[in-house]
Amino acid sequence: MDDETRPLLEVSDLSVDFRGAAGWTRVLDGVSYDVRAGEVLGIVGESGCGKTVSSLAVMQLLDLQGGRITGGDIRYDGRSLLGLGRRERDRVRGAEIAMIFQQPMRSLNPAFTVGHQIADVVRHHTGCGRRQAWDRAVEMLSLVHIPSPQERARAYPHQFSGGMCQRVMIAMALACSPKILIADEPSTALDVTVQEQILALLRELRDQLNLAIVIITHDLGVVADLADRVAVMYAGQVVEQAPVLDLFADPQHPYTAALLAAVPTEVHRSERFVSIPGRVALPGEWPAGCRFATRCPVVDGERCTDHPPPVHVDGPRSVRCVRAGEPALVKQGVAHGRR
Repeated sequence: MDDETRPLLEVSDLSVDFRGAAGWTRVLDGVSYDVRAGEVLGIVGESGCGKTVSSLAVMQLLDLQGGRITGGDIRYDGRSLLGLGRRERDRVRGAEIAMIFQQPMRSLNPAFTVGHQIADVVRHHTGCGRRQAWDRAVEMLSLVHIPSPQERARAYPHQFSGGMCQRVMIAMALACSPKILIADEPSTALDVTVQEQILALLRELRDQLNLAIVIITHDLGVVADLADRVAVMYAGQVVEQAPVLDLFADPQHPYTAALLAAVPTEVHRSERFVSIPGRVALPGEWPAGCRFATRCPVVDGERCTDHPPPVHVDGPRSVRCVRAGEPALVKQGVAHGRR
């Protein structure tokens, strides 16, 4: 595989455990996905499905949360990130792969100006002087379209709106020119107008910098607006992956179909929204068979409940379901849930 077609980031069969009062519990189980330069991968699913945990694993931040990788591999630009020494791990994290976290107001230190915080990241990763790092901070604020960047660099986080703080976080993440940006719920808690501005900014940066982006969200509208491909997660596993247009036009996993059916559209004005019964099984409570079986409108008895479903792969598409290849039945079952 040549450099142009090889993924920049490859997550392969990744498993993660977390320590709790009763010992170690599996929270990610055999997760696989990849992303290439200039591509946007959307990772979607309900809260508790493992979306953020997968990103923390890529960033090698699990130990801070009481977690550990127990299986699989994470490869960046063809080499494994697992087993790196602390110095090399710190170099990759932030300089090669960067992340913006949820709730930007809480991610910024209120005691320092935003320019100081961006410059500090630059100095940490490049070793450059204060003046050069400051100039880079101002340059990055300009890149993310913050007006009067030289002046605003001297402002404190509380002097920025939520949307502007998110722009500051993006500027900080990109300050060392990483090749991959992981964005965890980048539009959460922002009003609709600001959300669209942030998504437009990410599209612009993707095109301008040939940036690979992994966007983690529960909002399918964000995925439709920004992503090229989608990985749908449920109870610690990826249950479906597909190009975004294929996934929206023809969902093949019942969970994906149910999520899409719950998105408000003009068609739904005279119909009852689909409600998925029950809740996501918590780690430690996962059933022996399909983890969606107890909530699935097309569950097929012991075929679904006794054994883990196989993963069916068809070109760029994969589906973890015994009903793979029966999209008409899946849609019919989900539609029945609306009546």
